[in-house]
Amino acid sequence: MPPETTAELSADPIAPADGAAKFGQAELKAIFLSWERLRIVFNLVLAGLCSPLALLCGPETYAAPAFWGNVFAGVLLVNVLFFAGPAVESYLDWLGLRHRAIRWGLFLLGLLPTMAYAALSVLVFPTQIGPL
Repeated sequence: MPPETTAELSADPIAPADGAAKFGQAELKAIFLSWERLRIVFNLVLAGLCSPLALLCGPETYAAPAFWGNVFAGVLLVNVLFFAGPAVESYLDWLGLRHRAIRWGLFLLGLLPTMAYAALSVLVFPTQIGPL
């Protein structure tokens, strides 16, 4: 076996296929920045839904420490789970499935159940430790 040259040693042994090489940091950055803009919409929709519902439960809801504990835990949870959207879209984009409807479909697929969860959390457990 001939000795390997320096160029052969420094070459990446796991080079991506030509199709996958077109997907890079620029595409990932664009996807994640788009989702960060959607995160603002996501949080505003949830705040716009939960605030009036909490008022309907009575003014004591806002005074209850358990309510604010639930709000903090809920906001943290849904924002961590929100990461699934850009992760799935990035993977689909890498596979070659690129369409604007994918982002909106994933967004709504996450937003609608989250709205139901948030509304039920506020209505069912307004002043006690909720289902978290």
